[in-house]
Amino acid sequence: MEADGRIYGLQLIEARLKEKGATKSQLARKLGIGPSTLDKKLKTPTSFYLKEAQAIALLLNFTPEEIYNSFILMYGFPVPKEKKKDG
Repeated sequence: MEADGRIYGLQLIEARLKEKGATKSQLARKLGIGPSTLDKKLKTPTSFYLKEAQAIALLLNFTPEEIYNSFILMYGFPVPKEKKKDG
């Protein structure tokens, strides 16, 4: 949480889920990952793939500022890009 009362990252995700009456398990399902994987990623947000961060932002109606502060600025470097699949 920031000094001015704004929240980012895990706190913001949890607050938005609560506002929507949704659970982390439901969010995990929409992201195509298991609940335990989501929990691990939430503890280390820099482990989100770009498409996962984008999906969370869309599903939970993040503003551009919230996206930047939750997935980039807060942890010092951007989320990793997905590995390209061979083939």
